[in-house]
Amino acid sequence: MTRRSQRRWPRFLLGNYAGPLASFQSYCLAYGGWRAVARSPYLRIAVMLAVLTAGTWTESNWWETPLSVLPNLVGFTLGGYAILIAFGDERFKALLTQTVPEKPASTFMAINATFVHFLVVQVAALLLAVFAKSRPLSFVLSLIPGDPYAALVDTWPSIAFTRRCIVTMAWFVGYTMFLYAIVSALAATAAIFWVGGWFEKFEKTKQRETERDGR
Repeated sequence: MTRRSQRRWPRFLLGNYAGPLASFQSYCLAYGGWRAVARSPYLRIAVMLAVLTAGTWTESNWWETPLSVLPNLVGFTLGGYAILIAFGDERFKALLTQTVPEKPASTFMAINATFVHFLVVQVAALLLAVFAKSRPLSFVLSLIPGDPYAALVDTWPSIAFTRRCIVTMAWFVGYTMFLYAIVSALAATAAIFWVGGWFEKFEKTKQRETERDGR
């Protein structure tokens, strides 16, 4: 095996992540990064809703709700994103793609980032629900002969409490992400409405210019 082929094997096994990472960095830059996520009112609303609905996600099988709702929500997002891309004529799109000095991305990219963020949150929530349903810790313990967990609890009773805290925290994060995906639909809808308002102003301005040139 030549050196060239040896260098190709790690790339073949691990894949080339340069393209996806570049796209993800562009999305983070246009959306505002982690600071925009932390300051998002939609995330705070999702956290408050998760606290108020603790009776749901503290019980097992809470993941059935996200698994039944999120696939339809993903379809709604892709449909809205298609409407956004096809909205307006070329002159209007050129206006939106103009860069703003005090912002890291154009208005068009910022609106795109809103929909991409909406989709990323949905996929993350869906994956967390799938992961929770698989119950990986219980599966790993079932592979070990005997009952090692009961033996550990007999030796260190605090392990049961620690495990319960970890599971509860993980379920809280998973259900909060699900609620964040639902609440983020308001942000995506607001983005479409905002573009519609811009398009209305654009059309009125173009109509005034046409009337003025015709005089």
